[in-house]
Amino acid sequence: MNVRQEIATLDAMNLRQLREKHREVFGSPPRSGNAAFLRKRIAWQIQAKEVGTVTEELDSLAEGMAQDIEMIRHRAPRRNRRPTEGDVSNATISFSLRPTLDRRVPMPGSVLAREYRGRTVKVLVKHTGFEYEGKEYRSLTAAVKAITGSHWNGFNFFGIA
Repeated sequence: MNVRQEIATLDAMNLRQLREKHREVFGSPPRSGNAAFLRKRIAWQIQAKEVGTVTEELDSLAEGMAQDIEMIRHRAPRRNRRPTEGDVSNATISFSLRPTLDRRVPMPGSVLAREYRGRTVKVLVKHTGFEYEGKEYRSLTAAVKAITGSHWNGFNFFGIA
């Protein structure tokens, strides 16, 4: 029986059968009584036996990369400190491992518009945040607070929640 067929048979098994299969695959009884969890765990082990698991070399490489990443700052330095000429002791390389904007936000350059109290308000989406009437805000919620004077969820205000 191939791996796909063996994993497909797990769907038809009840909890008792899954517990027996766990003993067969792992050599010990399961500690869980959750059928969905056992199916996933057994399927993972079946695949690992067929394809193989992560080698020690790859595991140590990943650990080293994780340690290197911890050393990199994820925020820009404060703006109120101005480095002197030749001062490299506090130099920072800043980048983000994840996109800074929520996936619900349109691409930078887009304009969010809405009618509010008889006027159309527009907020420009930028790479670094949001711009409303020439002033930049770090979040859409902050921009909406400037528009309304009260706290709103920015996504709900513009109907993109």
